[in-house]
Amino acid sequence: MSHHDFLFTYSVSPNGDEDREIKLADKVRKKIAEIERHNWQKLNDVETTFTGKVNLQSISVKDKRDEAKKIVEDALREVVDDYGVYLDIWISVALMVNGLGGTISFRI
Repeated sequence: MSHHDFLFTYSVSPNGDEDREIKLADKVRKKIAEIERHNWQKLNDVETTFTGKVNLQSISVKDKRDEAKKIVEDALREVVDDYGVYLDIWISVALMVNGLGGTISFRI
């Protein structure tokens, strides 16, 4: 197992311009800010950014990148699942993991 520092930022956007979708995006954004994970810290001064450490089991850099992405994706997907907003919002993520190359960008 290897420990890696990470930083990710996210943007929650409504999938449309209806008031309902805009309100759901705001709720999801606020709920994500409340995520509590061991070794994760929400930055107070940067509204949509987390930093911390991830423990990765994989060997290759590609597999570690995929594993780190899955860890963050799973945490964010829990919020989407809680609200059942699969078609109402998008979450765009930019993830950097120390020692694993450039930005890992994905969308939920």
